[in-house]
Amino acid sequence: MVYFPQIKTTTAELKAFKNLHSREDDEIVVPILQLTKPRLSRTLDPLQSLENHMERVFKRIGKNKKTIVDITQDETYQDANLNQFIHDSSDGYIHWINHLNIIRTDYNKNIIPSVIGKAAPDTLPELIRQIDSLYNDYDNFSIRLPANVGEDFSKLQEMFDLLGLTEKTDKLYVLFDFNYVGSPHIEELKGTINVLDEKLWDLNWQSTNVILFSSCPSSFRIGNRNPGTLEQQNMAEYEILEYVQNHCDGISYGDYAYIHPERTDGGGFWLPRIDYPAADQICYYMREFNKDMSRNPNTGKLTIETTVPNDKAYKNISENISHEFFFQNDPLQSWGRNQILENISADKVTGKSPQHYIAVRSNIHMERVISFMR
Repeated sequence: MVYFPQIKTTTAELKAFKNLHSREDDEIVVPILQLTKPRLSRTLDPLQSLENHMERVFKRIGKNKKTIVDITQDETYQDANLNQFIHDSSDGYIHWINHLNIIRTDYNKNIIPSVIGKAAPDTLPELIRQIDSLYNDYDNFSIRLPANVGEDFSKLQEMFDLLGLTEKTDKLYVLFDFNYVGSPHIEELKGTINVLDEKLWDLNWQSTNVILFSSCPSSFRIGNRNPGTLEQQNMAEYEILEYVQNHCDGISYGDYAYIHPERTDGGGFWLPRIDYPAADQICYYMREFNKDMSRNPNTGKLTIETTVPNDKAYKNISENISHEFFFQNDPLQSWGRNQILENISADKVTGKSPQHYIAVRSNIHMERVISFMR
């Protein structure tokens, strides 16, 4: 069984994938790459910045790695180039087609391009033209379909006929994207996956069918404010993985690499935190309350003072986590776990930014999914 983690081309998510032990094995893991805008450059024009971004991305993913290439749906990660790829439907979405050809020629010959655009009346002919181009020019291609918990998928065949996909399933990866599904709806999600599996069996397509979802919340609640207090967040990824493995014949498993589907901004007030997705389907996390916050009674101005430096805070958290049962008795070997251990043993911590510890969490999660599949 192949694992399909969805990865945005941000520094944190690329770092998490780059450090997977099995990232080069196409029989184990195939990433779904969601392109995001490159970092701003004062010296390069937007197209050159995009090309440099692609080079950095595929150095981390792997230049010959089988990779599904899509564009992020999150508008906060898009720029003018990505917007043009998505919204300019002229000549069968020619700007997107040309960009894919550049990627295949210069960076990765084994990409699986994704169909973009919507089947609106004014763009439908160009969308079909794009699908024909991808089918004719690539060994495989993919399409993302938004999915909802409780859906009956009764219109799947009708939609495929409309887009001319029914006769093209021999090359097709279908990504059924459930987005965020919280803990109260996990049993309903299982039922929906079962309905989908039965529907796909009846349709008898030749496609590779992948479900995608995330149970990672947009923010982790703040409980006890005492430093070193262990807190818990229920996970559903491993439960759904087990369900797909044991009950579904025509569906492969994918997720958001334990990252929330939508971007969230912390408002500039980040408390150092390390998360550890454990085998018991709980993501344990620990914070260091290293800031004092006060408001001037006369001006109303908020003042935030750091009481413990970030490097010291992350070292403290790492030491505390290392004593916990779930950590000491975890046989999983991962780059993310090693980052926590190095925080304890080295003079300097491995990272002082929240992005680094997002990578740590995501890497541990992906390694655990792969270990459960073996």
